[in-house]
Amino acid sequence: MSSSEATQPIRRQINARRVVSSDVETSYESVVVCPKSAGTVDFQACTRCAQYAGLAHDRAQGHSFVLCRTPDVALDEGKLQRAVIGEIMTSDVLCLREELDLTAARELLLHEGVNSAPVVDATRAPIGMLSRSDLLRPRPAGTLVADVMTPMAFFVHARASIGEAASLMAYEGVHQVPVVSDDEKVIGLVTALDVLRWQARRSGELPKKEERHAEPEVPVALAATERLRSAFHFIEAERLKVPALSLEDRIERARCLYELTPAQLTWVRWTLAPDSIALQAKQPDASDDV
Repeated sequence: MSSSEATQPIRRQINARRVVSSDVETSYESVVVCPKSAGTVDFQACTRCAQYAGLAHDRAQGHSFVLCRTPDVALDEGKLQRAVIGEIMTSDVLCLREELDLTAARELLLHEGVNSAPVVDATRAPIGMLSRSDLLRPRPAGTLVADVMTPMAFFVHARASIGEAASLMAYEGVHQVPVVSDDEKVIGLVTALDVLRWQARRSGELPKKEERHAEPEVPVALAATERLRSAFHFIEAERLKVPALSLEDRIERARCLYELTPAQLTWVRWTLAPDSIALQAKQPDASDDV
C-alpha cells in the first residue's frame, strides 16, 4: 500500500438522532462513530479533532460524511467481505424517552410516518421499542411510553453483518431493531424492508436509488442556477433538521454536495450573511460556472 493510500481519509457517516422527552422537547443530535473513542461523538466535537479532514456527501443516497484520518480498527478478512448493517440502516432516527406521554408519542409516529421508534434512556442507550401496534388499544389518560413499550431485549451493532441482523429479526419475529455504536448508543434503525431492498439490489432485480430517481440532464447554461437553487434548499432543510449546526457548516455541506465554485460559494455566503454586505465591493457573480 502506498503512503498516499495509507493516509487517505475514511468516510464516517453523520447520523441524525432526534430524541423527544417528556415535555415534547426535541433534542437534535448529529453524531459520528469515532474509532478513537470506541463510541459516538458529537459532530461539532468531531470537526475540532486534529484527524478531521472535511466533509463529503453522497448525493444519490442523501448521506453526509466526515472525512477522518484515523484508521479503522483492523478487521479479519472474513468480516471485510461481509456487508454490514451500517450500509443499509436508517441514519436519521426518531427516539423517544420513556416518560413521554403516549398521546404525544402516537402523534409523533403518525406525523413522521414511521411504524416504530426506539425508546432510549438519558445516555441514549436503547431500553425498549414503541410500535404502532402498541397504540391500537384505548389507554387511560396519563399513560406513558414506559407503560406500553416492548422492553428492549436485543439490538444490533453497526458493524454486524446484514445476515446477522436478518437472522435476529427472523428468530425473534420482529420487523425492526435499533442499531447501536460500540458504546451501545442508538445511531440508527434497520427494518426487514431495508434487508429486502438490499437483497433485491444485490440480485439486480431492483435498480439503485440513483437509477430510480435519475434527474433529467440540466443544460450547461443552467447548471449554475440549478446548483445554487438546490444548495439554498439544502441549507434551509439542514437548518430545520439540525438546528445546532452552524451556518458555516451548513454552507460547507452544500458546497461539497452541489460542487459549488468559489464564485458561487461567495454568492451563497454573501446572500445568507446580510451583515457582511457592506464588506463586499460588488455583488458576487453567482453565474460564474468556471
